[in-house]
Amino acid sequence: MRTELDQRMDAVMAAMTGEGGQLPVATMERFGQTLPYIAAAPPTLNAYFAHFCAQHRDVEFLVAGDERLTFGQVYDAATRVAHALVDGYGIGKGDRVGIAARNSPSWIVLYMGILMAGGVATLLNGWWQTEEFETAIRDVGVRMVFADPPRARRLAAIAGLSDVAVETFDDLKPLQTALD
Repeated sequence: MRTELDQRMDAVMAAMTGEGGQLPVATMERFGQTLPYIAAAPPTLNAYFAHFCAQHRDVEFLVAGDERLTFGQVYDAATRVAHALVDGYGIGKGDRVGIAARNSPSWIVLYMGILMAGGVATLLNGWWQTEEFETAIRDVGVRMVFADPPRARRLAAIAGLSDVAVETFDDLKPLQTALD
């Protein structure tokens, strides 16, 4: 049996998702089914990232130890990565670019920069050993890998990896110097 609270919640959801609401819902046909989606949502993760970072440009976004980064700083860094990937490495739509590193602000910036360049961010498990990295890189067809020093040492042990560019970055440094 529906309670008064259920009815109130339904009314709030209807107001929010209906025409003129903050999150209007529309439908689309996919896979032979009618699926709902939020009509006002940005169409891609890149667009959402750009919108949200512009909206909150000067607000603190990432905290790593003493390092404090705003949405704007992270977006600007990801944009620089995207330009470097396209202009310096020829990365284009659908190219797979690996990230072999622990979680850090640099990891986030690399991930978004790869997507902004049109690449496919290929996340390589930081716990993997040399053989596992090699299998994943070969299976997926990675063109290049960004690696922190411990992972870069494991990647260096892979024989015949000369067709894959490996860029080492020091994720223990502040973002501004880590990805230079």
